Formats: sequence, C-alpha cells, structure tokens
Amino acid sequence: MASAQDYLQSERVGVERCEQHTVTRDLGEDRFEAETELTELSVRSGAEDGLAVRRVMETEGNIQRHLAVLLRQGAHVVLTAEPEEEGLDEDDAVADLEAAAALILTDLVGEEILAPEPEPEPEPEEDEDAGDDDGDADDDGEDEGSEESAADDS
Repeated sequence: MASAQDYLQSERVGVERCEQHTVTRDLGEDRFEAETELTELSVRSGAEDGLAVRRVMETEGNIQRHLAVLLRQGAHVVLTAEPEEEGLDEDDAVADLEAAAALILTDLVGEEILAPEPEPEPEPEEDEDAGDDDGDADDDGEDEGSEESAADDS
C-alpha cells in the first residue's frame, strides 16, 4: 500500500514542480522541441486518493490535449487517460474518466468505488428585501421632503 501511496504522491509532486517544461531533442541536423503544460484538476472520487491532470503539449504549431485521472484504493492504482475533446465540459470529461477508473478499481479491490454526489449549486438569492429597502428609503425621503416643503411654504 505504501508503494501505491508513494507513486500517487510522486505524480502529484511532479505536476506541481513541472507545471511547464520544454523538451528539446537534437537529432543531428534536425532539432525537435516540445513545450508541455500540466494542470492539476479537481477530481471527486470515492477512492482513498485521486489525481486529475490536463496535459497540453505544443510542437511546431501542433497542439495535443489530454486528460488523465489516477485513482488509488489500498495497494491498487488505476490510470485512465484520453485526448481532451474541444467543446466538452472539463468537469464532465474528468467525471467520465473518474467513473471509468472507479469501475476498474472496483473490480480490482472487490468493493464498489463510487464518486460522491456533486454538491448542489447554490440557487440565486432573490433580493426582495433589497428592492423594498430601496423603495422605502425613497418614499421616506420624499415624505420628509414634502413636509419640509410644506413647512417652508407656511
């Protein structure tokens, strides 16, 4: 189990330390250079530990994007990865990869690994009180102003 924990932790540290890096290959007359950016993403999992990463690699104008999810349960580690599709919601794509990894992990450990239910999005608060307060302040001001005007006219 310690090896699995160490492996996942080393992957997490690698993402943190190497968020951006460039690899250069000198192939005699040709030179190949690739710039890579790694971003840790949020992953919701019922596994003991998890890591989600986006990798964007650019080489001579060609851009490749991949998402990966790494889950750990006890001594078992499962990695799922796929190219990131343009226009697909990042959270949905990570959730799909997490579900696939969790299914494999479930088979490996013999217990069901389920992602926790997403937290409900907060509903927008209606500012009825704020609208009434503004209206009341205006009404009070007008009434006081009217009384002052009436007093001045006398």
